[in-house]
Amino acid sequence: PAALSNWLAERARHAGVDLRLDARIARTDWQPHADAAVRHQARFKIELQDASSIEADVVVVAIGLVPDVSLAAQAGLALDPANGGIAVDAACRSSDPNIYAAGDCASQHRRHLNMALRLESWQNANEQARAAAAGMLDQPAPAEPYPWFWTDQYGCNVQMLGLPQPDLVYACRGVPQAQAEAPKFIWLGHRDGVPVHAIAINAGGDLRQLRVLFEQGIAIDPERYADETVALKPLVKACQQNAAAS
Repeated sequence: PAALSNWLAERARHAGVDLRLDARIARTDWQPHADAAVRHQARFKIELQDASSIEADVVVVAIGLVPDVSLAAQAGLALDPANGGIAVDAACRSSDPNIYAAGDCASQHRRHLNMALRLESWQNANEQARAAAAGMLDQPAPAEPYPWFWTDQYGCNVQMLGLPQPDLVYACRGVPQAQAEAPKFIWLGHRDGVPVHAIAINAGGDLRQLRVLFEQGIAIDPERYADETVALKPLVKACQQNAAAS
């Protein structure tokens, strides 16, 4: 969500990173050193469309990826037209019942999000491997996990549960100070109080307590959630009890 994007951009700038957003490259130039032994000393020059330029020793191009499904296509397996992945069922079985696919290349329907997705994450690759193994052994498929991702950025552990959706309303527990040495907070994206998406900054333990509400679709009071004087663990337990009684 925009709030996290702005927070992360501010933290990056505070760390000394020069962000050039919406920049367009007009021209690039690279002159290797004449001596191959010191060719690593060559510099890149990147000219932008706004007439500014950047010089660098190293350039990293991160432009995304597409799934390598050429072998699957040759085998005649069904591919998801929306994301290009190999279409699989809950057991990671493809359109050929003898062929399974798991990981970044596999497109699987997600009950929690009501859509088919390719999830490019360590957690998903592991969970789909378990599902595929169960399918090959004619065992019941394990319960579908809620999507979870993590990264470390500028001294902060960032964990995300679920995926953002355009109609969510966010409530924040904690103070999102971008320049704090060790900020701690969780943005909780909900739909009518039911948690759908969360981003935790240095608050993985709190996110684990909230996870059951996501997996079971249990509503939480956003105002009480945002109030740090209200202990989180008893609040989650009360939400479960209210859901069981209703």
